[in-house]
This record gives sequence, structure tokens and C-alpha cells, in this order.
Amino acid sequence: MQRVALWLDDNRDPHSNEWREYARSRANGGTVLWVKSCDALDQASVDIFTDPDRNLVAAMFDYDLSTTDTSGENGGYAFGLLKDNVMDFGAPPFELSTQTNSTHGRQLLERGFGTLREYWRDQE
Repeated sequence: MQRVALWLDDNRDPHSNEWREYARSRANGGTVLWVKSCDALDQASVDIFTDPDRNLVAAMFDYDLSTTDTSGENGGYAFGLLKDNVMDFGAPPFELSTQTNSTHGRQLLERGFGTLREYWRDQE
């Protein structure tokens, strides 16, 4: 089974020298798939959850996406899409983290991560 980690960030390359170790440590030996938009994250998660040969092991989020200026979408919106897909497909728990520099964004994402972790606990 292929282990996959989603990296949502419009600027930071998870394969660059600066971010490689952080992304790899969160990916837990999985392949890091770089997605740069909310739509790309939504589609990638559906693709992973519907493929029996792939397993999502981590999702890492930036909050301030460059698309914010035009569409209003940010890492919080993307997390909401992922959370909906987790519930729709009954996806098992995976690691959640954020690499955002935004203190406000980090707080919002961490709060969202807590609700998903609570959902998973309730499913046990």
C-alpha cells in the first residue's frame, strides 16, 4: 500500500532543502504530494480515499494561500473540505499539522484539527 502525505502550500516546496526534513518527518515514510490550492487538495484527498492501494498518513497545511485575494479560500477552508471528505469516506486517522507563519491561521487550524481528532475518537 502506498503511503501518501498531502502538503498544502502555494509557496513552500516540501522537497526543497528548507522544508524536506519537516515534510518527511510528518509523512512517516510516505510520498509527499504537493498541492497548491483548495481545489487540488479536495481532489487529491478524494483520489486517495477512493483508491484501496493508497493510504493518507498525514496532511500539512499552510493558512495564507495566495488565492485568498481573489477567492476567499485559505487553509481553513481547505481543511473543511478535507474534513468533509474524511467523514464522507470514513477515512481512518492520520497526522495533522501546519507550517503556516500566521499565528491566527495556526490557531484556527489547530482548533479544526481538534474537532477532527474528536470525530475519530467518537468513531472508535
